[in-house]
Amino acid sequence: YLDLFRYLLGDITKVAYMGSHRVFSWPVEETAHTLVEFESGVHGTLTATCTVPSGGNVLEVYGSEGSLFLGNKLRIVTGDEMTEEDVVFPDYYSGLLSDFGRCVGSGDVPIASGLDGLRCLQVTDAAYRSDTEQRIATVADE
Repeated sequence: YLDLFRYLLGDITKVAYMGSHRVFSWPVEETAHTLVEFESGVHGTLTATCTVPSGGNVLEVYGSEGSLFLGNKLRIVTGDEMTEEDVVFPDYYSGLLSDFGRCVGSGDVPIASGLDGLRCLQVTDAAYRSDTEQRIATVADE
């Protein structure tokens, strides 16, 4: 979801990260908590876990004018008003593969560029540095 964060809010400049290996004996984290700061100064949190039964995917955005909650339903709250509607998500990979095929056939630039991928990897690298060094890490801009 780092790519979605960047798409919605811009580049990430700082990261504080904590991961855990407490439930399963896997070589990777089963729970990851990430606090990020964007170039604008806005903060965001991302928690990913496979230890919560039927946790699902949820996006929550809180702002000064209202809030947005996206799971199986889209709920928008502004002041005393709330709207809610069902959301049907497409297959996550079909759009990616379709765009890849389009680019191979036409030579066009993909929707998600190599630079987008690099930026997400830089944030991931900063997250692991944050965990190892037990401090807030700055995202490298190389």
